[in-house]
Amino acid sequence: NNKIDFDDDADTSISSATDDTLVVEVGGNTLATVTATSVTVNDGVEITTADNTDTLTLTSTDADANAGPNLRLYRNSSSPAVSDVIGVIEIEGRNDNSEDIIYQQYQHLIADETDGTEDGYFIFNQMKAGTLTERYRIETGTFIINDPGADFDFRVESDNDTHALFVDASQDHVGIGTDNPIGKLFVSGNNVNFATYIANDGNNDNRYGLSIKCGNDDASGTNYAVAFYDGDGTAQGFITFSSGTVTYGAFT
Repeated sequence: NNKIDFDDDADTSISSATDDTLVVEVGGNTLATVTATSVTVNDGVEITTADNTDTLTLTSTDADANAGPNLRLYRNSSSPAVSDVIGVIEIEGRNDNSEDIIYQQYQHLIADETDGTEDGYFIFNQMKAGTLTERYRIETGTFIINDPGADFDFRVESDNDTHALFVDASQDHVGIGTDNPIGKLFVSGNNVNFATYIANDGNNDNRYGLSIKCGNDDASGTNYAVAFYDGDGTAQGFITFSSGTVTYGAFT
């Protein structure tokens, strides 16, 4: 007998109609097929543990230099198209109202399905104030942070500077060496030599070190190109221009 039935209507069974193959059928549907080297499951699988042990472990004992173990997410679509979401990994937990919440989500999509020019892209979403919001994406040739324009600051830390680079999202300001950039670009430091050093050394007389564009389009009125302050922020002087005349303001 190559079939074992588990109910009266014989639609839940384990059978072996083919050599070295077991077929598990539940309710008339083939749930799984088992061979000597593989297990194919035809529906969702849930693995549950009651403690903090590893819920799923993939182990490869191959000793060569090739990749392994391997996790494959395969979207076997007969009509692939741009923006198809071909794989998602979600990190879920509960809130204080016993609701299931996606706190982090990794999405993988098709950018171009054309044979020979295929492109893909990746999006990382994170829960913020109750809404799953995009944090960054990797497209073909582009790495984009905060594409939706949400209020997410961006900070890069170095060995001795917690704000070596800082983007203040709410103010649309960029800071170097500061957590409070007061202008579009604000550089702050406590260096022995320079806070900012600009070099455009081409050993040629057509090189510009710094170009400043400001003021009225026709240069009318008093346009402040450069202002000078001492260490505690007291104004010391300025360079202005008006209708082609450059003025060095009184230095106090």
